[in-house]
Amino acid sequence: MEKLLVEGFFEYDTNRLLGWPSDNVALVGNGGCILNEENGDLIDSHDIVVRFNNANIEDFQKNTGTKTTDLVINCHVYNELDLKKEGFEEWKSTKHLFDRYSDSRVLYVNTNFPGRGRGPVPKRLPFYIMDSDYFDSCQFSPYELPKIPTVGFATICCLVRSGFRPNLFGFTVDKKAKWDHYFENRPEPSVSHSHNAEMECLIDLEARGLVKIYR
Repeated sequence: MEKLLVEGFFEYDTNRLLGWPSDNVALVGNGGCILNEENGDLIDSHDIVVRFNNANIEDFQKNTGTKTTDLVINCHVYNELDLKKEGFEEWKSTKHLFDRYSDSRVLYVNTNFPGRGRGPVPKRLPFYIMDSDYFDSCQFSPYELPKIPTVGFATICCLVRSGFRPNLFGFTVDKKAKWDHYFENRPEPSVSHSHNAEMECLIDLEARGLVKIYR
């Protein structure tokens, strides 16, 4: 089967561009809004299910589903920081995170150069890295943001620019909503990103028919 190419992500071992067998894609963010609806079966019905960092797929199955074909990680996970000390209550360790996955692809959204090679990513898991220039471009296309994008927004931009129309779950677009993870309390959002601007961009992407947001 011919694979659909995903811009920007290159396999660590072969330098091949990431390819997916289907354009039926769910991006599952960690926002608390995912608990508003029991969309677990709908999420798992997608051919490609992308989750982020320390997503909890054990305790909220009716809302989140369990299927994970691709796991996006950020530089904090890649560099094995102790995120519990940073205020992420449910964080255990990078090893514990990867132990939950047997064959998912790992996608490192490259906010920092991956100078550690595979780093903590087990060899059993296919490992793809977003090119740093491509990540930088996500600040300016398809929208111009005042600050660098979050890994979630950069991933959405990548898919839209690659011709996918992903379905989004767990992405908060209500500026008045509590900033949280559905499975833990977390610190206030980083000042390195422009969260309100990203929400406005997501709403516009939906209005243009380029994504669908499940609230």
